[in-house]
Amino acid sequence: MPTTEKNENARGVQVISGQATREVFRAALTTALVFIVATRVPVPVVGIFMIPLPALYYRLKLGRQMALAATAGAVILWRLVLGVAGADLFVFLEQLVLGLVLGECLDSGLSIEKAVGISAGAALAAGVGILFYYAQDTGVGLKEFISTHITADLNLYRDFFRDSYKDMGVPQESLETLSIALDHARYILIRTLPGLWAAMALVGAWACLLMARPWLRAGKLAMPALESLNRWKAPEPLVWGLIGCGILMLIPSSDLRIVGVNGLYIVLTAYFFQGIAIVSHQFEKRRVPRILRWFLYSLILIVLWQPILFFVMFQPLLFFVIGLGIFDMWLDIRRLKQPTETNGVS
Repeated sequence: MPTTEKNENARGVQVISGQATREVFRAALTTALVFIVATRVPVPVVGIFMIPLPALYYRLKLGRQMALAATAGAVILWRLVLGVAGADLFVFLEQLVLGLVLGECLDSGLSIEKAVGISAGAALAAGVGILFYYAQDTGVGLKEFISTHITADLNLYRDFFRDSYKDMGVPQESLETLSIALDHARYILIRTLPGLWAAMALVGAWACLLMARPWLRAGKLAMPALESLNRWKAPEPLVWGLIGCGILMLIPSSDLRIVGVNGLYIVLTAYFFQGIAIVSHQFEKRRVPRILRWFLYSLILIVLWQPILFFVMFQPLLFFVIGLGIFDMWLDIRRLKQPTETNGVS
């Protein structure tokens, strides 16, 4: 009898181990496929927001160790299939870190603010580490490496707009004005890249939360905190950060102004989230079709994710959303029952 029980227990362990292996392989395959599809959609920026979703989902479903094993397997599968590295690998690893850490924070019961902040910080640190590795590999400093790539991207935009405008018969004076505007954008981007990069990491984490809700519902992993993001409010003391950054920008010192601008990007991102929550609340209240909602959300995220577009066009759209978030502190547009609520949980 003891021998029979021992054999049955051994078979049970093998079954469990086999199921775990299959789950890990399925998770790795899904993660790799989502990345490949996401980088080939017509609007790549929207695709980027999809990349952390499998890592977040499987972290909550399978646990820490199996999720890490699945992530490592996804990287191996991706390299075996495509056999290339470079910018794609940089995006892949950064977004995987974002998804894993975000899942870890949610599983630990942290507030939305802490989950977004910590996961964005982890993704940012991973991105800086990968960039530093590539810079060392090319034999140049990190600052020079980043500056070279920003200049190359701006030149691509310049060539694209120049060719398009010539085909439309735009006067030469307008083309020169565009070139000057892009040079000005380069000057600003290089000096405010830390704040912009931090803001984009925060946007990526927030977008991941929004897009993860259907996945989590389908897997019966829905979390109450994610179901009421349209009730989220920025912490009231954050207004002092807004005031402080504004004061720094008024001081006649270029270094302090740069600090103020970088800080302002981060603070305004928080109010952007509050503005998006207000827009979402109004969409829900007025029963706007879901397809139209996601189209507008995607448009806003695309503009915010692409700093060049921010400097060239669509500023009024972003300023309107951010303004909603700031003035909601006094207007209480959503008429929330608990004005001091800051964690998004009703």
